[in-house]
Amino acid sequence: MKISLVMDAASPTFMQQACELDGFLQRSNIGAVEVRLCLFYHASIPEKLPVLSASFSGVCWIQTPENAPTETMILPLLAHCQLENPELVLFPGLTWGAELAVRLACRTGGVSAAGVQRAEEDSGELCVQKSTYGNHMLATLALARRPYCLSVSREGVKAAEPALRSDSVQAFHLAIETLPSWLKGTESQRAEEASSLEQASMLLAVGQGVGSAAGAQRAAEAADAMGMAFGASRPVVMNAWCGMSQLLGMSGALTAPDLCLAAGVSGAPAFSVGIRHARFIVAINSDPQAAIFSQADVGIVDDMLPVLEALVECVQNESAA
Repeated sequence: MKISLVMDAASPTFMQQACELDGFLQRSNIGAVEVRLCLFYHASIPEKLPVLSASFSGVCWIQTPENAPTETMILPLLAHCQLENPELVLFPGLTWGAELAVRLACRTGGVSAAGVQRAEEDSGELCVQKSTYGNHMLATLALARRPYCLSVSREGVKAAEPALRSDSVQAFHLAIETLPSWLKGTESQRAEEASSLEQASMLLAVGQGVGSAAGAQRAAEAADAMGMAFGASRPVVMNAWCGMSQLLGMSGALTAPDLCLAAGVSGAPAFSVGIRHARFIVAINSDPQAAIFSQADVGIVDDMLPVLEALVECVQNESAA
């Protein structure tokens, strides 16, 4: 199967995008593949490309102005599809990735799906799986028209290993059009600084058990004292007990820390997806039946704040020793 991997090489998350797409291909069962990269960039072509499990035979470079609307990316993508005729076009699990997947499928007569976790060829169709109903169920969809334009699910993975770009890899360039005639102008606003939760090696994740804004502040101070990043479930954020940049879960950060302390968290699926890639999880909850314990490596049945304060004391004593 001919596959094109579309990524934004100008983004600081370029290597994470590559790791997500590579992980999707490793989880999927789609037979022999021929992979090409389709990469957007701004001023200059990056010196390094990601190391993937499946080797790629070529790169299509598309230069775009900064903050270009997704509409301007469609025409060069269409040209790429006409030139390479890919059967499967994969996009990262980002907002622009899902948007471009849908737009490209519409323009090419193919079919799209967003947030896909894996795929499998079956009798001339491509069956894909994705989470639905707030991550409570896994849906299997049969896609019948090519090209299949898919955005993968966000996984909170680490970055792919970079390697110097090889001159032996075939490369070609496409020009991007200026703004379409119907679009008279654009204006950009600086977004809130991106959360560092997805890069954290140690994370304290709190839920409604924190009780109040004051409780959230105490938990955040405990995290800082232990050298941990601080994140929270959606109810905590929506109660304004902490900032939106601390949101964990399906609508927030998807993390992969070496250690995660999940304190006062019930373990709802929409939250749990945000910490499922943690290497080691310690759950603290006063309810012994809390669902979070089924996900944890170690469980502590107790009130979270006294436990956190005791842990801070242990860390400080260890540091002083």
